[in-house]
Amino acid sequence: MDSKFIHSNDDAFPTWWTSLAQSRTTPALTGWCGGPKAERLAELSDAHLADRAIESRARILAVNANVIRRNVEAWYVHNWSADAFARGAYSYAGIGGLEARRSLAEPVENTLYFAGEALGSDGHASTVHGAIESGQFAAKQVLEGIRR
Repeated sequence: MDSKFIHSNDDAFPTWWTSLAQSRTTPALTGWCGGPKAERLAELSDAHLADRAIESRARILAVNANVIRRNVEAWYVHNWSADAFARGAYSYAGIGGLEARRSLAEPVENTLYFAGEALGSDGHASTVHGAIESGQFAAKQVLEGIRR
């Protein structure tokens, strides 16, 4: 199966995406879950979460989980609900909220600049892509301020 992004109904990790299409030296496969599914997994150890992810991937692909295990070179778990800074959340804007995102992204007196997934206003908010994009935009603002 050659999918870059998979949505499924799996009970553990229903969403998967890969970096294979990107120009990376090390391909990565990411499994993700949120909401009630994530709450059910939040107290598990990292090793148990990794095992549940492998089992989930195997169910989605209809292969034996040992096939997946043999091909995993390394795994990393980030439990957003246990992250002291994220506390399980990411941003979302209500109706008309794009202007608020733009306002939050404005520098303060050309000395304080903001970036992050919450500040994307071009359709990539609440994503890593949006965080990187807003960081690059803030860096550009800093450089322009230095040149003045």
